[in-house]
Formats: sequence, C-alpha cells, structure tokens
Amino acid sequence: MGDSITDGYHTALRWTDVLQKRIDMLPLSEQRAGVNEGITANALTSAVQTDDQTGGGPSGVSRLERDALSQSDVSEVVLFLGTNDLWFGATAAQVIAGYEQAITAGHQAGIRIIAVTLLSRSTSKEERWTPVQQHYLEQVNEWILTSDAFDATLNLGSIVADVYDGACAPTQMYPPYDSGGHLHPDAQGQTAMANAVVAALLDLPPLPAILPLVAVTPTPGCSGDIGIPAATSG
Repeated sequence: MGDSITDGYHTALRWTDVLQKRIDMLPLSEQRAGVNEGITANALTSAVQTDDQTGGGPSGVSRLERDALSQSDVSEVVLFLGTNDLWFGATAAQVIAGYEQAITAGHQAGIRIIAVTLLSRSTSKEERWTPVQQHYLEQVNEWILTSDAFDATLNLGSIVADVYDGACAPTQMYPPYDSGGHLHPDAQGQTAMANAVVAALLDLPPLPAILPLVAVTPTPGCSGDIGIPAATSG
C-alpha cells in the first residue's frame, strides 16, 4: 500500500514490479504474488485536508481493510505511506498515530505489517518542502526504525539518498535516482529499492537481484539517515 512512489509516478518501472521479477525467479512452489495498491497523492491519515476529493483516494488507514486485509491469502502488508500527510501539514505525531492504527488493524486480522521508511525530499519547482516538514520526516523515520512497533522495516529511504560516489547528503535524493522532482525515483531508483528488499523479511527464501541500471559506490562513513545506521532490519 503506497502513494505515487509505489503507483509509479514519473517512471515506467515500479519497485513492486522489479521485486516481483525477483520473486518470479524462485522455484514455482516458492513464488508468491505481490499486489500493488499504490494511489498517487494518497495519504496515510485523514488528519489534514488532502487530495482525497481530487484523486488521492481515501486515507490508507480507511482503505486498509478493503484494499489489503480482506484480500485472499494475504500474508503481510507493506505500508509505504506518510510523506503526503507531512506535505499537507500533518505532524510526525499524527503520522505515527496512523501507523499505530494500521498495525492494530493488521494484527487483529492476523496479518503482519511491514513499514517502509519515507524517502528524502526537498523543495523543487513542483513542490515546496520546509525545514519543519523535514524535521517531522526525520522523526517519523526514526520511529519506524527504532520503535519495534512494526513486524519488520524496509529502510528504502536510505537506499535512494545521496550517499554514493563521494557525496554525503542523506536528506536529498541521489541525482541519478531522481526523476526530477526530488521525491519520485526514476527507473534506476525504483530498481535499487527493489534490490534492497531483504527476502527474509517477507518470509521468502533468498532472492536473486535484478541487474542495477546504474553502478554506485557507497560513500565510506556516510549513513543514509541522520543519526540512524543505514540498515534494513526485522
């Protein structure tokens, strides 16, 4: 479940499709299907006025049951929402409250909830992004990674940060992964995110990687999150 980043805005290649290609290389008996429930402009909560009346759809919390928990044979939900809440004016506390609601609903249904860290974003010609919003984003990501509230976490935010080839700007997107608006990854970034998904967190055997579309060298000593070790954790 996600927003435009999962829906594939500004790219013809979605990270969920690349992940499915990795899964499809397993023996048939070990394969599983991923269902993409991304909606461009979608938000996690209804804490602030969003684009729900003009295309963003109902909040992630309100559509969780319909779009994910009630689907047949669901084993886990990967939740990649929250950045639009912050953009529309929600606080970190309001976003975290939305996560807690989603976790409770998932666990009541016997389904694991896996969170994805929010991607870095910055002011562009398309959007404004303030220091306060950036502070909230960092608070949200720290909570995702350190609260142990989720069944697992995928730290994809650190994967597309500008922490390669000698650069160390973890609050910005790595330029070759940027589709142009400083928020939505291009095909190269989407592929990098999919390759960073650890199969064990989805109760899958080890997955082959897809050939990266761009070669990168991590900058020594540079973490993908301020004050938080760059890692994908269970």
